[in-house]
Amino acid sequence: MENTRNRDELQCFIRDIPLPRLLEDHGWELDRRDSSRNAMKYRAGNDVLIVGQKEGRWVYFNPLNKEDNGTIVNFGLNHIDPNLGHVRQMLRPYLGEPQNWSPSRNLMTSPAAGEREEKTELRSEWKNLPPLQGKASNYLQARGIRPETLQTYARSIRTERIKHHENIAFAHVRFLEDQNVFQISGWERKGPGRDSKSFSGFSGNKGIAIFAHKDRDPNQPTAQIHLCEASIDALSKAQLDELPRQDFYVSLGGGWGRETERALTALIERQQPQGIVIGLDADGTGRIKSAELQNLLTQHRDSNGNDYEILTVFPEGAKDWNELLQQFFGQPHLHTFKVETIDQTQEDVIATIRDMHTGKLHVSAVGLPLPGTSDVHILGLDYEQQNLMLSSGGEIKTGTLYAPDEQGKQGVFAETFPAQPFPDPEEDVENNLEI
Repeated sequence: MENTRNRDELQCFIRDIPLPRLLEDHGWELDRRDSSRNAMKYRAGNDVLIVGQKEGRWVYFNPLNKEDNGTIVNFGLNHIDPNLGHVRQMLRPYLGEPQNWSPSRNLMTSPAAGEREEKTELRSEWKNLPPLQGKASNYLQARGIRPETLQTYARSIRTERIKHHENIAFAHVRFLEDQNVFQISGWERKGPGRDSKSFSGFSGNKGIAIFAHKDRDPNQPTAQIHLCEASIDALSKAQLDELPRQDFYVSLGGGWGRETERALTALIERQQPQGIVIGLDADGTGRIKSAELQNLLTQHRDSNGNDYEILTVFPEGAKDWNELLQQFFGQPHLHTFKVETIDQTQEDVIATIRDMHTGKLHVSAVGLPLPGTSDVHILGLDYEQQNLMLSSGGEIKTGTLYAPDEQGKQGVFAETFPAQPFPDPEEDVENNLEI
């Protein structure tokens, strides 16, 4: 009898709950441009699902994974929680809701006559989102991102509440050529989900997420623009780079299209950076995308007569920048350099050093501090090991920089930072980007 009741309940879930409603509640977004009446394409980051109805039931399949398909119950088990009992508890509240489902208004749409009104509505909705707080803030800090970092880029971060979920929202902006301004177009979603199951999604239309230092001096030149796949990676890289004031960190939202490319090139033209650092994921897809982006930016630079360095870097020993950051969670901060050349003079040892996180090239000599530090100095050259030896004071540890003839090996030194309280919310991102 109990098994019969369980089967009947599962059939009710499958028959009576619209699968698209559950997807949207968990951060998935309908791509109307690639959807039809009978086959709707949903996206969450780089993931894609095709959703439709078959014999009166909602079903889905993953075009990249033949084992990922089925009904709303299968979706719950594959994407939310592998425990069937937990999936049942999650689905039961949906049985009491109206069944006349229709797509939510904040979905990906191709440009249309109402686009201007949609943008205005998105801007207003973004401004009404509360500042980063609660579970959303805790989620980011649990992933190794310090309150100091969140304070520095708070203008671009909000909290989005959807039913029982509390998500992080990272503002995306588009560039409006006719008005020569950047404007809110949507936001990346990231959140803990149910039972510590995190998810990624998007609301509105993609552009780029721009993280500008709150103390950036607009009268000083932009040093570098760093390009990352997602906003959490951009924040993680900024933290690893010690939050440089004159640098911009950009999230491409998992990929780029026409609007992303337009916003990115507009940012480059407006800021005229000294360099661009491509810092995508270190997996196969990230390396392919990095090569494509390098080619795109090189063509743009050369065709527009710009003069800036384009450098591609990857997180050493990790898939992405947040994974690298979490490797040292609760430990002293990691910073990595590579020595490209060493010159020995009668009085000095001079090294050309590449900062492997920012991509910047520096020249440092005995007695002078290393780039980005105040009290880490080169002591001299260890002739036996052909290593540069470092010394430091305070809480910075002694470390070693490896010379190029050590087969590209990289040494590290570590430093610690005091904890700081989370700040009061900043003003709106659009009015404070100063771009």
